[in-house]
Amino acid sequence: MPIPSIPPSGAPGVPGGLDPEAFAPHVDGGAPDAPDAPAAPAAPASPASPAAPAAPRRAGSAPARPGVGAGVGAAARLVEGAGARAELVRRALDLVPAPLRQGPPAARVAERVGDLADAALRADGFGYRGEDVRGVHEAGARVAEIEPRFSLGDVGAALKRRLPDLVLDTVNLFARLRGRALHEGKWDGRKWTSWNRDVEVHPERYLVPKPPPGARSKAETYGPVADAVRGAGTLRVVGAGHSFNESMSTGGTKARPEGTLLSLDAYDRAERVPAAEAAASYGATGERAERFVRVQAGKRLRDLTDELWDRGLALPVAGSTDAQSLGGLIASDLHGTGRDHAYLSEGLREVTLLKADGGLVTFTKRGSEWATDEAPPRRFEHLPVAGALGTLGVVVEAVLEVDEAYNLEKDVQYVSRAEAERDVDRLLANHDHVSFYYPGGVRDPRTVRLNTWDRTDEKPRWSAPLSRLAHEVSDHAAASFAPGLLSDLGRRDPRTDPLVRALNREGPEVLPAPTAFARRLFYQHDEIEYAIPKSEYRACLDEVMTMLADEEFKTIVEVRFAPDTTDSVLGPGTAGRGKGGAAFIELATPSGQYPEERIAEIHARFDEILRARGGRPHLGKKTPVDGGDMAAIHGEDWRRFQALRREWDPTDRFIPPDNPFLNRIFKG
Repeated sequence: MPIPSIPPSGAPGVPGGLDPEAFAPHVDGGAPDAPDAPAAPAAPASPASPAAPAAPRRAGSAPARPGVGAGVGAAARLVEGAGARAELVRRALDLVPAPLRQGPPAARVAERVGDLADAALRADGFGYRGEDVRGVHEAGARVAEIEPRFSLGDVGAALKRRLPDLVLDTVNLFARLRGRALHEGKWDGRKWTSWNRDVEVHPERYLVPKPPPGARSKAETYGPVADAVRGAGTLRVVGAGHSFNESMSTGGTKARPEGTLLSLDAYDRAERVPAAEAAASYGATGERAERFVRVQAGKRLRDLTDELWDRGLALPVAGSTDAQSLGGLIASDLHGTGRDHAYLSEGLREVTLLKADGGLVTFTKRGSEWATDEAPPRRFEHLPVAGALGTLGVVVEAVLEVDEAYNLEKDVQYVSRAEAERDVDRLLANHDHVSFYYPGGVRDPRTVRLNTWDRTDEKPRWSAPLSRLAHEVSDHAAASFAPGLLSDLGRRDPRTDPLVRALNREGPEVLPAPTAFARRLFYQHDEIEYAIPKSEYRACLDEVMTMLADEEFKTIVEVRFAPDTTDSVLGPGTAGRGKGGAAFIELATPSGQYPEERIAEIHARFDEILRARGGRPHLGKKTPVDGGDMAAIHGEDWRRFQALRREWDPTDRFIPPDNPFLNRIFKG
């Protein structure tokens, strides 16, 4: 999750305390002002690499760097702004695996890295002549003799991974400044791409059915959707594409498209339920009966919250972004953080879906029980559709119970980790909503970011929209382009450090409920998240932080809390059912910061730690679990859910055979 932009410490050019890979150089002539044309992969540096002649230098420009491989480009970038050999050596040593910096070879490593720094400084001083380039290569090779895994070429590879995401982050940043939001999936006429460009879907058909004019019943209104379902071999539904996995994929490729991809964007109506109907259908009385709304599944959260606000209403809780469709939020069991409310499912009163045969079925909640409109009705303690990733059917509409409109006082403070963890129960009791950001990869951080939200009768200032935009832009810029800033803050003493104290002087901001939680500017990143019983969070978090530090894996660790109120069967919040509520722990890692294989290794370690303490995965994000794991996690609930899924979708229409994620979870 994002962190605020702050003035860096250390030498100019590369902020102090940051991972040098996060500021990797442009290599092989890739110009910083041409991000749409990233450099080609360079050959690894070696003593025998031939040196290219130096490129001509323009008057008044910096020395042009020849295309001689990622090693020289990396050395050149490390030199920029260093200003001193000692600082350059420190940055280079940051690239060496920790066991080598601390073990028996440490002296040899330091000596050879010093030689590398001298070679890089010499090359920079003489405009990267051929002999100086060879000197850099030879010095790098002598370091590699000690540890083959160390290569300046790795820095260039890091840039190659990060560059496309940094370009997208830049585009999104300027779009947000112009009042637009781009963090959602897109259909370009040939393929559909998820919000962070991680997943491409190549369907045979992409359909956007529309409600027929004059429709008077649910069957007539959703007839076009039913026709699409019945006419599909396999089918998946997409909204904003804000999942972090392949759950929306039809399994096709560019050469061999497969299945049907369905968008419900045209089904986007929201209307207030008449009080008499709310009383008869949901047992509501008095003013409560005035706060029910019927919403079609294609409605985006940002549009729904705006319309509710105009009617004097608001959702009790929301997630951290507002691009998703209502159907997607139900399918992934949206959660936030809160003392009294944290889940969308707790506000659902009715959900209608289309089964694989095109038939409609409606779940309605009366009292503490859900029942279908089948004959005879099926009865459920909790809603099986919530968190099911659309594998039971296509959700087409829902009825929600909402609140009267309210404002929230949002505050951000950087606080002592030890004091925050010691006082967490008091914090949760005193605030409506609480979350923390921890700097993953930092050994025993001293400072963490505390976020709180509280309902207030205060009115937003006239400048609140501008303040919100400024915070979003600041968070986005830091998380996208300087992901090590939270690590830097984590090492500081919150009681005495002038930077932390300056950040904490900013004070709270009052915002309308629709804008206090959700942001409309998201940096490109990946997420894995599990919920655990709240009583386990301290021990579990300590294990996660230790693992990340041991692995030297820099990421943002977000911690949120929720009461025992989820109404889902498979959602992660069920980890806290009957146990006093749940704590959510999430890793948010900038896209391209590490190779996919490295991220998968960390996610597997994370899963092992969380599962050992009763953790349950968020299926809208990355997770290594399979069907056997789900059976062990959810027990009898999983068995009953799978029986219902097989009955309603006997041919697996909603689980395409070439969708690896869904097959691993629901059929593995």
